[in-house]
Amino acid sequence: MSPPEFPRPGRNDPCPCGSGRKYKHCHLRADEEARSVASPVQHLHDLDGRLVHDLCGYAKKRFGDAWWSFEEDFVDAEESAQLSLAWSVFHHRVEGAPVVDRYLEEKGRRLSTEERTWLAAQKAAWLSVWEVLSVEPGKAVVLRDLITGEERRVAEVGGSRTLVARDAVLARVVDHEGSSLLCGVHPRPLPPISAAEVLRRMRSSLRRRGPLDPDRLRDDAVGRILIRIWEEAVASLDARPRLPKALQNTDGDPLLLTTDHFEVMPGAASAVAAGLSAIADVDPPDPGDESGAYVFKRPGNRVHDWENTIVGSARISEKTLRLETNSQNRADALRRMVESACGPMIRHRLREHADPLSEKAPRGLPVAAPSIPPDEAARIVHEFKRRHYQNWLDESIPALGGKTPREAVRTARGRTAVDVLLKDIENREQRVEDSPFDFSWLRRELGLDVPGKR
Repeated sequence: MSPPEFPRPGRNDPCPCGSGRKYKHCHLRADEEARSVASPVQHLHDLDGRLVHDLCGYAKKRFGDAWWSFEEDFVDAEESAQLSLAWSVFHHRVEGAPVVDRYLEEKGRRLSTEERTWLAAQKAAWLSVWEVLSVEPGKAVVLRDLITGEERRVAEVGGSRTLVARDAVLARVVDHEGSSLLCGVHPRPLPPISAAEVLRRMRSSLRRRGPLDPDRLRDDAVGRILIRIWEEAVASLDARPRLPKALQNTDGDPLLLTTDHFEVMPGAASAVAAGLSAIADVDPPDPGDESGAYVFKRPGNRVHDWENTIVGSARISEKTLRLETNSQNRADALRRMVESACGPMIRHRLREHADPLSEKAPRGLPVAAPSIPPDEAARIVHEFKRRHYQNWLDESIPALGGKTPREAVRTARGRTAVDVLLKDIENREQRVEDSPFDFSWLRRELGLDVPGKR
């Protein structure tokens, strides 16, 4: 790997204007002032890129192979260049000190005040595991250092478009005159459970349980341990099957929102309603119930200690009957039941399926415009998840040693385990849904921290 190449010239390169003078003695200051006025954050990133370029060039000439040994700290230093190059000049010790220290000793007097101030901010930064608390797409991310406990709002355009809440990143955050920027990030974020294992292994290596001081994380020996453990976690994650677990209802059927559409014969709506009401274990709508839903129930439940299981619902208008449930098996059973009760008064027209975890359009035979409004479909999915997670509170969870979440949070170790498990659920939800489910009520129910509420 060679030092990074940037389209703008280095300080000591000939100025592009053709004057024959070095860039730093010609148009450097004017260019930096123009970029600063246009975008202070971009100006700092440009300044940092140029200085890292100069530092790498200096290290290559001054130390040779001794500097290049930083590549040994990474599985692929070139793939991780955004972090590895920052690491190589601000942390990696060559002849007993980081490159930046030698650079400042030899060239510091030639630097501008802004350049010296920025390098001082870089020297104060540390490498750590940062959790994404919230994202402002195209603007910023709010991060919490999972090792020191510190929080930062980081101005970040690119990362704020790809990261989601509860992602964890191995990164350096540089604080400079009231702003915080990401300057050196490992290319692979980790989900919460993997990040928690990184922290456990690191603390085990350092024989420390509680928070660490940033000074400890500035030590290249500690950073080297963290990089190694992080990259092993990435390799372990890549080795796992990438297929997500399928959602199931309590019958064990794959969760598939299914709607059967029937035509109601002219003038038969009242008779169809009477036929539905006569089916055993069907609750007709209460007077004044705006939903108008006929709810199909079944005694008991195969998974939970419930008195009844709701297996579907029906809604009638003067011309149509809509039958809804959450699996194909249940849909087949309900259709047979309804057609038996209503006979020739109804005629089946269309069945539609919608996968709650897919962004694709509902599947139907024949193809037709979906009759379920998007808001209604979202409401059905939200209600399913609300019930699922309400029950989850009192389910035995293998990852919690067989305890329920309510039981586990009674101990400090159990609270940590439940928090990490819930973070992982939140993280996956952020990645698969445009309007992710809000888990704040679940966290409050368990007495856990709610993002944004400190």
